[in-house]
Amino acid sequence: MAISCMMMMSQAASSTAAMAPRDGEGGGRRHHFVLVHGLCHGAWCWYRVATALRRAGHRVTALDMDAAGASPARVDEVRTFEDYSRPLLAALAALPPSGDGERVVLVGHSHGGFSVALAAERFPERLAAVVFLTASMPPVGRAMANTTDELTSRTNSSNIGKVAVEDRIFGRSAANRVYRVAVRWCAGGSGAAFAAICSAACGWGATKRPVREGRKGRRPAAAREWPHPRFKGGQSRLRVEGGRGEGKHRLPSASRLREKRRNGPREYVSFVGADFFLDSRVLEQTNPDIPGNPEIFGPNFMAQKLYQLSPPEDLTLALSLIRPANRFTGDALMRDAGLLTKERYGSTRRVFVVVEDDHAIPVEFQRRMVAENPGVEVVDIAGADHMAMISKPAKLADLLVILAWYQEPGTNAPSLVVQPSTSHSSSPVAASSIVHDTSQLVANGRVLRHPRPTLELVADGHILHRPCHVGARRRWTRPPSSTPHARAHPPMSTGGGAMELGGGGHESVERRRRHQHHFVLVHGLCHGAWCWYKAAAALRRAGHRATALDMAASGAHPARVDEVRTFEDYSRPLLDALAALPPAGGDGDDEERVVLVGHSQGGFSVALAAERFPERVAAVVFLTAAMPPVGRPMSATTVEHVNYVGVEFFLDSMELEQQNADIPGNPVIFGPNFMAQILYHLSPQEDLTLGLSLIRPTNKFTGDALMRDPGLLTKERYGSTRRVFVVVEDDRGIPVEFQRRMIAENPGVEVVDFAGADHMAMISSPAKLAELLVRIADKAHEP
Repeated sequence: MAISCMMMMSQAASSTAAMAPRDGEGGGRRHHFVLVHGLCHGAWCWYRVATALRRAGHRVTALDMDAAGASPARVDEVRTFEDYSRPLLAALAALPPSGDGERVVLVGHSHGGFSVALAAERFPERLAAVVFLTASMPPVGRAMANTTDELTSRTNSSNIGKVAVEDRIFGRSAANRVYRVAVRWCAGGSGAAFAAICSAACGWGATKRPVREGRKGRRPAAAREWPHPRFKGGQSRLRVEGGRGEGKHRLPSASRLREKRRNGPREYVSFVGADFFLDSRVLEQTNPDIPGNPEIFGPNFMAQKLYQLSPPEDLTLALSLIRPANRFTGDALMRDAGLLTKERYGSTRRVFVVVEDDHAIPVEFQRRMVAENPGVEVVDIAGADHMAMISKPAKLADLLVILAWYQEPGTNAPSLVVQPSTSHSSSPVAASSIVHDTSQLVANGRVLRHPRPTLELVADGHILHRPCHVGARRRWTRPPSSTPHARAHPPMSTGGGAMELGGGGHESVERRRRHQHHFVLVHGLCHGAWCWYKAAAALRRAGHRATALDMAASGAHPARVDEVRTFEDYSRPLLDALAALPPAGGDGDDEERVVLVGHSQGGFSVALAAERFPERVAAVVFLTAAMPPVGRPMSATTVEHVNYVGVEFFLDSMELEQQNADIPGNPVIFGPNFMAQILYHLSPQEDLTLGLSLIRPTNKFTGDALMRDPGLLTKERYGSTRRVFVVVEDDRGIPVEFQRRMIAENPGVEVVDFAGADHMAMISSPAKLAELLVRIADKAHEP
């Protein structure tokens, strides 16, 4: 059933002419979306949505907050919440005045809601709309930290904290106060005394507490009129300690509160349970000027609460990129009740996107935030987890464009009208509220079902927006296990700057020991462990272990490029990982020997590791990588490659100024055109977006003493390892002729041809590459 979404112009013909198609796919009017990430994440998490929006002809700016994503700052250097949000504030301040028509749609996710709220207070005139995607949405006239406190903070149950918590639970009506006083008075006594007080004061009879839905027997009349505002209007289903079951409106029993008082001060979690965060960790605060402690999400928390509906490879990606972050709940700005004003923040158009299957910010709490912010538009999106930009990117992109077009009736901007097909009605329906669900569009309570590809925005016959489809997505299968969650995301562990994934399934221990391999994956120049996310996930699905490492000052590694003085320091994460492996068995058991895989510049690091630890390496795989020969300096391979391709080959890549005089040479960073044309020309567009958001400056270390040492690589150690070179025939970064030239300089190296991939073979052909690596490993472990 087809539906077209039409734009009815509220201005004169001149305004309609201004809406004529411009450049960009679909010929529609462009919007500028500014995307802000949540806690522990970065701009990278928007890579699918950003690609879809750009493909539809819109401008997208995805920002890293300070000490997040690829930001060079460290968590202990960001002292205040304003410093943390500085990249967003600076970006909005740099926009031209609103009179020039540059008003952006600001989108905040999760904890990023606080940053966009602050930006809306500072720059309301530069915002067309503020979208809270299952995000913290603070109300006017209250401290922003209160929203975090109500969801996640632990309140000490001293007398002051106890009263505040009980006020939130019981309310302040006379009946509620009687109940609370009765609990306190009878803290050391019997339930009979408690019942007598309640009976005399409120007529509750012999019940020990106001009974809510689900208890046996008839509820007392007073309990049916329980006055707590959270129970009115169906706004929220509150989960309170002492209840039996999720989502029930229950109150804590007198015995439970008596127990809390006998045991002294304890933490009382205001909305979610104390074990909600699972294996997430609170870290030590190394900067005494910052109140509170940084935290980092655990892999099980991410799998169960954040990414439970996302593809496994995206969970793999996230585990390699999350960084510690502060919540800043003790920050002066976050505690300022007068920060957000009705005249500025309150005057902006605000839209809250309710994600119904969010396990991190429960839908009840989302709707509670909506109820505390009168005038906020509400849009529902189903079928997505907390990371809606990853689990439902095309749907979210379509929704954001619709929200960008839609304005409240009576403004000078065009207003959205939903026009059903003739099978429904011949007259358009004014859209006072829009619900964008997995299979339907709702206007004024009326469900207008449609297949997603038909959703278009049209003005005067011109298509202003087509659906922002991300493109064909591979179907993914879940490894077998005993529970639904384990089938989707088995428990994982990370540590030491590495992303390590273990195999799953019901195979016996002996069978897994015989067939499971351990792959250690090393990235190339300017990249990080993140670039292996698809291949690592494919290896894990096949039952193997995969450890993707960030070299120093790469990926999510906390070091900065001017702090890594030598090539050995740069390769230290790999050397430390191999040194930490248990030694191989003396009886020929090679279960602890790993398959080293180096890509591009990472070939130098795996060569160094093979020289240092040949007994712990089953095979060294050079994936279109620099492969230095025995008896020659490694830097010679880099110099020969540059001479082979020429200086113009690197297009818009830049050589940056060296900030550390102790490091010879200058750091480099790839340009977007170089990445698009030379490195990612066969990769999905969204992966190019991901790469552009994550690359970091890197030194080539061609002047480093270790790199220039001709005696570094010896025949007895590096030369004795099994080496395999994977020739990527369509690689433009290291042309196939130069790849074969390196092979010719290394006699005895095995050669495997790999077609249909670009330089980033782990991204353009991840499944095929994973199969190849397993075959290489199987051969390496043959008797």
